Amino acid sequence: MLTVAESKELVETHFAFSQPIRENRDAFRLSTTLNLSDLLGGFRLLPGNPTVAVEYTDEALRALQHAEQQVTAKANTEITRQF
Repeated sequence: MLTVAESKELVETHFAFSQPIRENRDAFRLSTTLNLSDLLGGFRLLPGNPTVAVEYTDEALRALQHAEQQVTAKANTEITRQF
């Protein structure tokens, strides 16, 4: 059976899922292409099928870090409650 300290260390070590992205930012590129006509409900401002590329790596990393903090905090709260 694990102690409280061992349990919390396990959480801190193995729940850090955003760390590989932070350490290797150049290896990840999170992006999408949006069709402007689809965004405007089929209304066409420009001829053809205009699209725009959006990169959201920074925002995705912030969201991952926030999620990681929330998951870790909840797990640590549960560990404290169980012990």
